[in-house]
Amino acid sequence: MGRQSAGASFLAGYARHAGTRDLACMAPDRKAAETFAETVRTTAIENNRPLNSARWIPIDMPERLAEIGCLYYPSPTIAYHAWIRRRHDQRAWSLCGITHTTASDTVMEAIGTFATAPIQSWNAVICTSTAVRDMVQAVLDGWQNYLASRIGPGETQPAELQLPVIPLGINTADFARDDAARSNFRQAHDIPDDAVAALFLGRISATAKAHPLPMFRGLQIAQERTARKLHLILAGWFETDTERTQIERLASEACPDVRLHLVDGRDAGIRKQAWSAADMFTSL
Repeated sequence: MGRQSAGASFLAGYARHAGTRDLACMAPDRKAAETFAETVRTTAIENNRPLNSARWIPIDMPERLAEIGCLYYPSPTIAYHAWIRRRHDQRAWSLCGITHTTASDTVMEAIGTFATAPIQSWNAVICTSTAVRDMVQAVLDGWQNYLASRIGPGETQPAELQLPVIPLGINTADFARDDAARSNFRQAHDIPDDAVAALFLGRISATAKAHPLPMFRGLQIAQERTARKLHLILAGWFETDTERTQIERLASEACPDVRLHLVDGRDAGIRKQAWSAADMFTSL
């Protein structure tokens, strides 16, 4: 999923560029911690920045986070960790979350709980755009107004957490053009050198992500106006066979002259080949 891809890219970037050579991971068991250690050590060595250590903090020993000073949790749902910290020392470490999907009911409820959880001014949830920050603030304001109506005006204090705006970054080295991968993919899928290939990469879902109709129609119109042969690479996966059938039928109706290539975007090798094979990227 997108949030997992973003988390993996952030971790790679952190291992490459972190000012410290000692990293720590809170994990439920030693196996997970060893996976973390191997990932960051490999990334660091590849970039000539070897680590001194990659420590494991067991999830049932949160007080050891005081040794680090901050827990970064790749989700906006930091209220749970704030309650755990309250059993120890609320000043011993900060909490930092990050937004991904914000429109679902579960995420909006999680954001709303900041109004009642022991969130402190040294905690933060990174917002990936100003629109996201405004939405988070609006949800918090709504909860605060509700609490005031229940308890009484002036009897409640608003959550003081920080909401910095930092757009999601990427590890650019992962997207370097690979001519061999481009050639192999195009040959395997019969995409001529002079054809234009568009790429959509990610989970393919008209309900959970975005409806593909604008993309299909846009590519069909582009081909009609330019007389250039267009191919569309859908590198992702479907959650159900029914949805795959529906989207394939929609593509045949909305962009009948654009050749469609469905490949499994969960395969890292296929993702790399598809990225190199494409001439342009489209994200809904």
